Amino acid sequence: MAEPEFLICGCCGGPIDQGRRRCPYCGVSAARAKPPEADQPVERAEGEPLLAPPPRTAAPSLSVAALFGGFASVFGWLFGGFGLIFALVFGLSIDPGPLTSWAYTEPATGVVTSWEATSWTVGGSRGDAGARMYASQYEYRTADGQTRTGAAYTRGAPLDPGQSLQVRYVPSRPHMSRAEGYPNAPLPCWAAFTLAFPLVGLGFIIAGVRRGLRAVYLFKEGTLTMGELTSKKPTNTRINGRTVYKLTFEFQDDSGDPHQVITKTHMPERLEDDEREAVLYDPMDPSKAIPLDDLPGNVRIGPDGCFTVASKTKAFALLLVPAVVTVGSMVVLALMVL
Repeated sequence: MAEPEFLICGCCGGPIDQGRRRCPYCGVSAARAKPPEADQPVERAEGEPLLAPPPRTAAPSLSVAALFGGFASVFGWLFGGFGLIFALVFGLSIDPGPLTSWAYTEPATGVVTSWEATSWTVGGSRGDAGARMYASQYEYRTADGQTRTGAAYTRGAPLDPGQSLQVRYVPSRPHMSRAEGYPNAPLPCWAAFTLAFPLVGLGFIIAGVRRGLRAVYLFKEGTLTMGELTSKKPTNTRINGRTVYKLTFEFQDDSGDPHQVITKTHMPERLEDDEREAVLYDPMDPSKAIPLDDLPGNVRIGPDGCFTVASKTKAFALLLVPAVVTVGSMVVLALMVL
């Protein structure tokens, strides 16, 4: 019996010429390919791009889409970035006194020299502006005879110039002082909760970057195969009013061993529109795998056999949010310090 000129890929059904180690259409190993049936005519699609063997190149637009286009990255930059701006505005006006009072050990006598009204108010409501916070400047003399200045904050009325105050300062940093009985910033210590916003955002950014780096590596070194959805479970999380689902796909590696890849998304229809889902995995470690439809940028195989995105413009537009957040944070910090 004559040997067939080509084999049929066990994943995508495409023809594989004899001698090829991988399917030119989906990149799966030819180890599972079978001879075509006698009544199974197969034609090679004209102009269909072939998947180049690894190592492949990853275009900058593809790397940007993977690193900055995922939900974790976008949410992290929006929530954490603008949370950082919020924290900067409030963070520099928080009184850390209860946390750092142990450092103010050296006593001194201070005298109020002047006062000014701040932009902060306390206890306001829709119809009431609240009590104005005032910063009263004072001077004190350290043990070595140097004159230093500090500020005591009061609500509703300032301290009278010439009023004496009991002051404590940090011996190793004598410019740091506190007037006993008065905070040295307009906001109380508990307002430090605002620092949680950028920290939460940073956690999402780190998760998004880790996932993006894995995707970029798989674009260069990964093997493409087909997986089947074996489980779909709702979680307790909702995004934009939509339930986040936990999807489990099962696929086989080049050796035929079964593996699973789990992903969570609030748009499960993207991974359910095909009977079988394309999965990109690391042949050296199949536990590292990502469903292609779970990646941003409408990933596809380009004419050069490497992965690319449908729109480079949309991919690079993903850099706008990090750029706006970074520049905005620097501007706010500069305005607060100057």
